[in-house]
Amino acid sequence: MRKYNQPVFHDIWEGANERYSSAEFNDLLGSADLLVIQWRATKVGGTVPALTITLWGSNNGVDWISRETLVNAVGLTIGVLNTAAASSTTRLMAYNRIGVSMSGPGGPTADIEVIVCGRDNVG
Repeated sequence: MRKYNQPVFHDIWEGANERYSSAEFNDLLGSADLLVIQWRATKVGGTVPALTITLWGSNNGVDWISRETLVNAVGLTIGVLNTAAASSTTRLMAYNRIGVSMSGPGGPTADIEVIVCGRDNVG
């Protein structure tokens, strides 16, 4: 059963450092049993840009542990809408956040959005 559907990350990307969903969503992301993400990338630039999305968890909201790679260095195509979905397979911690990073030579750029559907793990 769906608990929520929430955009948790939207940023114009320039560079390679990992960025995270806002702390305002940490508790919400931890309130479900399973996360299903949909990501979209537009205005893609650079040379062979690739997108990685990770799930981070914490039980105290301070010390973060990398829990799962949801999207692993997926190549992005310049000039089109890039979009796909992925689901978490690990047990979620009390607080969670989404990490987004891009890689590739030539300074990867894109407008990245991540929308999360939190679900009860039934069955």
